[in-house]
Amino acid sequence: MYRQYENPYELNKYLCELEAEYQTLIESGVDADEENFIDLCCEIADIKERINFAWQDDEYDYDNRDYEDELWIYENVYAVYG
Repeated sequence: MYRQYENPYELNKYLCELEAEYQTLIESGVDADEENFIDLCCEIADIKERINFAWQDDEYDYDNRDYEDELWIYENVYAVYG
């Protein structure tokens, strides 16, 4: 399966938002068995894994950079979907 390259900084912003929502739910005394709480916990775990992969991709690409390819990705992926 092909994995799209993701921006770890953007994922980290989203993770901070999810963790703030998680903290709000904890402070409000939400029951741990509620479906939305469980979904939120799963989404946080998924984002952490995606951040890990994004950093690994970034570190790998640092040694093998192709600036023309990066420009194409920026113009055709990040600019359209970002």
